[in-house]
Amino acid sequence: MTTRWLPGSLLLVLVLLTACSGSEADVVGQDTSPGLESVAEPALVDDVVSDAAAVVTPTTSTTTTSVSTTASTTTAAAPAVPTAAEVNARLGKGMNFGNSLEAPREGEWGAGLDEAYFQIIADAGFDHVRLPVSWAGYADERAPYTIPDGVDPAIVAQPYSNIWERVDWAIDQAEQNDLMIIVNMHHYDAAHEDPIAHRDRIIAMWEQIAARYADAGDHVVFELFNEPNTAFTEEPELWNDLLADLLAAVRETNPTRAVLIGPVAFNSIDYLDEMTLPDDEHLIATVHLYEPFGFTHQGAAWIDPIPPLGVRWTADSFGLPDGVFDRSWDTQSTMENGELRIEFDRQWAGFSVDYGEDVGLTEVQFNVRGPGRVRVGCQAPDDTEIDEAEIVTTTEAQDVTVDLSTCSPGATGVSIMNSAPTSEPLLFTSFTVCSDRGCESIMSSAEASLRGWVKQANDWSVRTGVPVHIGEFGAFSADGQVPMSDRAAWTATIVDEANALGMSYAYWEFHAGFGAYDLDADDWNAELRDALLG
Repeated sequence: MTTRWLPGSLLLVLVLLTACSGSEADVVGQDTSPGLESVAEPALVDDVVSDAAAVVTPTTSTTTTSVSTTASTTTAAAPAVPTAAEVNARLGKGMNFGNSLEAPREGEWGAGLDEAYFQIIADAGFDHVRLPVSWAGYADERAPYTIPDGVDPAIVAQPYSNIWERVDWAIDQAEQNDLMIIVNMHHYDAAHEDPIAHRDRIIAMWEQIAARYADAGDHVVFELFNEPNTAFTEEPELWNDLLADLLAAVRETNPTRAVLIGPVAFNSIDYLDEMTLPDDEHLIATVHLYEPFGFTHQGAAWIDPIPPLGVRWTADSFGLPDGVFDRSWDTQSTMENGELRIEFDRQWAGFSVDYGEDVGLTEVQFNVRGPGRVRVGCQAPDDTEIDEAEIVTTTEAQDVTVDLSTCSPGATGVSIMNSAPTSEPLLFTSFTVCSDRGCESIMSSAEASLRGWVKQANDWSVRTGVPVHIGEFGAFSADGQVPMSDRAAWTATIVDEANALGMSYAYWEFHAGFGAYDLDADDWNAELRDALLG
């Protein structure tokens, strides 16, 4: 049962009435385990004041107990507020409820929530759930941008009348199962395109969310905005300005609640240094990790073009150093006996590595063998390829150096395209990119590369003193076409490194396309579960 919070003024009336009556009974104040408003259930104090439920609840709770039949009372000391690091440690191992409340309406994306799911997750040994919510799909389009609290005609065939009731219920379910819960704002796509136009609406929604859950226990954590991208990535200061305003709105009613904030470019680890956080000791940075993207999203129909199937992941397969992205197309890259093997699926297929920013490319050096013909050049900002040299390769190994100093300003990466109608696999014993940063080999094992991303996030945490949470990571199943052994090995590598560095994490996701739990079999995908639990 969900217990209502009593307004502070009402508590005082109860204490005074009890003291004056000379009753032997104790006067009980607020429960030390916070409850949430429940529209469906009656208040525990209906006989006291009929309008009590309409009074806004206070942001600070105390417990008041009568110690005698006189009017004297004692007030228990407020519990210590957990630090951001302590909250992050409590988050520990988590699970995302993806495709549920983040959908336009629950169930539209083939997944929903159930009371049993919370218990299943808790019983397995997880510590928290992350609840993505598409608040923007419920709020009014015009000021004051009210999120309906009543019968919402947009919600049909559901056991709840409005989104508040559903989130209330989820928070309560988490508490009953001793789980932390992260409540976030998900899928506000229009805001990514035009942050300025939607700024007031986002702030207004967070003012409502924060006020609603101001008295919730510290098992509730807020996450301001999922994966800021597009305009935010192009101009990170837009996000820095907005996150400060959003945090200020939350702090009006939740001065000490832990809040998660992530960087631009879809919460990319590589953009942590672009994020400017306010001076606030209750912040946790959240990042997402889906590298290599060609593996984690192969067969994903919502990506255009759809990443091709057949990409394998093993610890000793090919990987890239942290901060370097694989932007290849129609190619297969693997490591064999210390050599990088590149297979081109067609003419003009390309192997491409990208730094995500202008690093001042100067040259690329590699040793290659195998019959073929390739064009080597820079990846331009508009995604066009600039040919700097055409190389004819043979069965004899040869050292190649291509000058990249003539690349256009802003070039972010290097591409090797197959210019022949067909091609045999090319084998590289070395591949080094030189830039203003120096020369760096881009040949790495998949395991070293993946661990490098996690270490990069931890290095930022050490520099800044802000704890880091890996809010999303996962490998798409493509309806079972991606080997579970590969998905589990990839997952276990991230978990192992995160645990070693003391970082919390939440897998994407529980029961849909990336699912760790198989709803049809009503059981965990055992390899994934074991990988996630370390």
